[in-house]
Amino acid sequence: SVAQTFNNDTSGKLVVPSSGRVDGIIEYKNTGTNGLTDAIVKVKFEGTGLDASSITLNSGAYDPTTNTITWTAASVPALRRILPAASGKITYSFSTLAYDKFPLAPNGKNQQLIATASLDSPDLPKPTGQIRQVVSGRFFLPISTDILLGIDAFYDDGRLGITSTGPLPPKVGEQTTYTLRTRIGSSLNDIEQTKVVIVLPDGVTYTNNSYKTAGEIEFNDRTNTIVWAIPLLEGLIGRAVPLSELNMQIAITPGANVRGKVVPFVQSIQVTGTDSFTDIPLQAGITDLPTTRSADAKNGDVE
Repeated sequence: SVAQTFNNDTSGKLVVPSSGRVDGIIEYKNTGTNGLTDAIVKVKFEGTGLDASSITLNSGAYDPTTNTITWTAASVPALRRILPAASGKITYSFSTLAYDKFPLAPNGKNQQLIATASLDSPDLPKPTGQIRQVVSGRFFLPISTDILLGIDAFYDDGRLGITSTGPLPPKVGEQTTYTLRTRIGSSLNDIEQTKVVIVLPDGVTYTNNSYKTAGEIEFNDRTNTIVWAIPLLEGLIGRAVPLSELNMQIAITPGANVRGKVVPFVQSIQVTGTDSFTDIPLQAGITDLPTTRSADAKNGDVE
């Protein structure tokens, strides 16, 4: 018998992220009554997702022409003879490809890596008139999508959509408006029920002036929170086509207590959704949030 384990999972199917490290174990056992000599163990990879340059082996060798790792008695002496009821383990590891290394065409979505492990020996049974039966088992490694998320702010002269007004740099007691731009995409698979929650800090107001390329927005003025809901975010948005955008105008009227300081525009941003291919929940966030200084490096401090 041959069994595979990936990251301690024995179910036969494990969702893995792009750029994720995967620890593999092949367990073999002689369940028959005769010994097996000169055994050869292989694992063949099919599909997309294996970063061949990341494979780490304690023994055996990888063949890039067949996408196969092979172990023989030359590097694993225990394979020279496997007695009845005897067993053994072979370990190795690899990483999945970074999301931007997956192909966009012909089918960029719903990528899956398939590992088929096998054990062969000249002593395996050979039914009359048939070829020798090699022992094998398959394991599926579907790749989860990455949420592509970005947020920035700028003083808009009107060419990008929403004209900003007020002094720049911002001045105490005077209102200045900016455009807060949120961009979102999916590296591989469709994402269902995507929800972007943006919390504005006290002192930053939403002017109800916005435009978007997808979904609907809702603003709660009591919590200063914007929810951008996209029922279905198509896979490969941000790679094959431009990111989806929400542009909204915000306003600040600085008090004297922030003179000479930078005003933050966003308190937090969090995204949730469900990968429609792997059916796992997704979430993402950003900690490097926009401010008056990131909107204009030379005119970011309040006067």
